[in-house]
Amino acid sequence: MATVGEREAQIKAIEQFDVHFIHPQSKRRLHSRLHGIPKYQYTRPAPNNMSVNRWFRTRFHVNYPDHFARVLMGNGKKARGPTRLYAVRNSYRNL
Repeated sequence: MATVGEREAQIKAIEQFDVHFIHPQSKRRLHSRLHGIPKYQYTRPAPNNMSVNRWFRTRFHVNYPDHFARVLMGNGKKARGPTRLYAVRNSYRNL
């Protein structure tokens, strides 16, 4: 099992956007050195037409049921739930 920071980097490499692990009660970002985070089970990115909400429910929450995630746009702001992943990914290309 790896650290939060290693898993955030793994998810970014696969999904092509930044994700922060969030504590479910405090809603604060988990410390990047926190250990015990299992491997992200996907090796290919989610479809571009998938929403952030759907990605969270079908990919992130399935792997990490005890945590929340914050998907970030390229400018570092939180992506809203109905935003499609193609818009999130494109926001990184337009920097």
